[in-house]
Amino acid sequence: MRTYSSNASISVYFAALAYASIVSAICIQKHLSFGYGDFDLAIHTQSIWNITHWSMDCSILGIPFLGNHMVLILYLLAPFFATFPSPVFLLILQSLVLGAGAIGIYKAARLDLSIRAAMLFAGAYLIYPPLILMNLYEFHPVALASTFLIFAILEFRRMNFARYMTWLILAMLCQENIALIVAGFGVLAATYRRNARWIYIPLALGIVYFSVTVCFIMPALNRGVISFLSLYSSFGSTPAEVITAMANRPFHTLAVMLSGQKLLFLSSLLIPIAFLCLFAPRTLIPLLPILAQRLLSGRESENTVMFHYQAEFIPFIFLASISGFKRILSFQNKYATLSARTALVSAPLIALLSSGLSGHMLNAIQTNRDDTRMLEYKRETVKSLTPSAKIACTFDFLPMLACRKEIHSLHHIYTGYHTLSSIPYPCPTNLDAVIMDTTDRLTFSKSGFWAPLNYTNLQVFPTFGLQASKTYGSLTLLTKETSPGFQYFSIMPEQADAYSGETPATGIIKTAQIKAKDPQSCVLELTWYNQRVYNCDMDMQVIITSASDRLYKGVLSPGQRINPPQSWPAGRLIRTAHVISFPDSVTNCGPLQVDIILKPYGVCSYATKYSFVCPVIADTPNSREQE
Repeated sequence: MRTYSSNASISVYFAALAYASIVSAICIQKHLSFGYGDFDLAIHTQSIWNITHWSMDCSILGIPFLGNHMVLILYLLAPFFATFPSPVFLLILQSLVLGAGAIGIYKAARLDLSIRAAMLFAGAYLIYPPLILMNLYEFHPVALASTFLIFAILEFRRMNFARYMTWLILAMLCQENIALIVAGFGVLAATYRRNARWIYIPLALGIVYFSVTVCFIMPALNRGVISFLSLYSSFGSTPAEVITAMANRPFHTLAVMLSGQKLLFLSSLLIPIAFLCLFAPRTLIPLLPILAQRLLSGRESENTVMFHYQAEFIPFIFLASISGFKRILSFQNKYATLSARTALVSAPLIALLSSGLSGHMLNAIQTNRDDTRMLEYKRETVKSLTPSAKIACTFDFLPMLACRKEIHSLHHIYTGYHTLSSIPYPCPTNLDAVIMDTTDRLTFSKSGFWAPLNYTNLQVFPTFGLQASKTYGSLTLLTKETSPGFQYFSIMPEQADAYSGETPATGIIKTAQIKAKDPQSCVLELTWYNQRVYNCDMDMQVIITSASDRLYKGVLSPGQRINPPQSWPAGRLIRTAHVISFPDSVTNCGPLQVDIILKPYGVCSYATKYSFVCPVIADTPNSREQE
């Protein structure tokens, strides 16, 4: 029996290591493919890099990083990060720590259940979709707290106070709101009628730590830039107004807490473990403050398992499910026992297969052939920048460039405001470079930060001496060293006749041409001449074909977001150009058919297609004169 138990333990350790290895490999590939589309990984990378350089600033946030979240755990990680200063360190660390949570789950289950049942719970944890999605999405210190809380509950069950408090303190250092969970453990201890130290030490520690950090330290560092209270704006604009509104409008409060999106969020957490945690609700007591925080928040992302907001829930859901499973077995009803065992085996597998998780993982590691040159361009662009260069960039470049003193997220400049704030974000005047992916979904989509006049905030770059020195597809590099012979945008000097025909599009194409850099070049310059008709924003999809073979398909933004169509003077002829690449040389295949689809922003039904037959011509001084 002892040998069987030992083998089972070893199997769990290997499973945890396998989980960490697989997810780490996916995260590393995602990072190398510029797949991280938010700024959390970059924020924590720059924050911990600054710690190793004796600073607590974070230029991405525009404030000291502890003014955003009290993530003191980064100071403990800094010595290790100093030996491997890269976002990859944080991605691997997160996977290892989250994988280790399975060991805690197994050990906690073994206190009450058989080896087989304990292994099933550990396995259910390792294939739990909310856990894997959190692991794949950026890096967050609060994700580490998830595993620390698992071991805290384990030591609570084992009655080992010193280890229990150690794990609670580590968890509390990961984010300020974990202190509310620590205080909740004091309440949980009271329900178990533990002695005074189990009740009052965590209760007092949690309340004092939360009060001091949230009410004094963070506001002093934040300087009023980021307002988390805005997440509860449906109740009021001050803490007193929020509390009063919740008390005086209970039906409104319940409506906010029990909206469809929030019920779906809870279901996504509970279905993979067959709702077993509801059979042992007492274990969930420390989670109640965080549950209220999530359900009252007006930020939609806090109520989806795609991000990291499930981190605090996972330990309690699994440890309560273990207790709930034990309670069902105690009923000594064969039907209840069979149902519980069937659910424990089938629910995690069904949830895994139906979650679409495989698609997320494949998207993180796949690189299409058409994207190969784009990745090469991105990597070359990153390498061309010195470590001391001051940079602003779209989200996908942030992690790659985060190990530096000054880097800015372009969306702050684009919107003109800090995150969760009404405080203006001043555009840095000392930038050395701007890297912009004009198809960045979070920055330039209507569900992200796009707004009709935001482009005006980017038009300050030329005044700082920043011009397009390189363009490739949807990417643009602005530096103070311009590239001779290429201009991505210009207003033609001659006055063009206004277009009088009826069209749902926002502009018309007059003509287009393609230039090859040399006779066998796969890198081409596509130029077209446009005329704005209506005062409306416009997306442009470009499809280029030769005979029946599709050689290129991409979304290009005329004006590179700095001079978008809504900024063009009506009736004037506008020249826009993009550098693109084909899989193979096309200079010997004859003229290319160019299909350009003009599509007003956010309008699915209105689109106009313009087709041209363009010869591929050599890019020579004569061809430029003819243009």
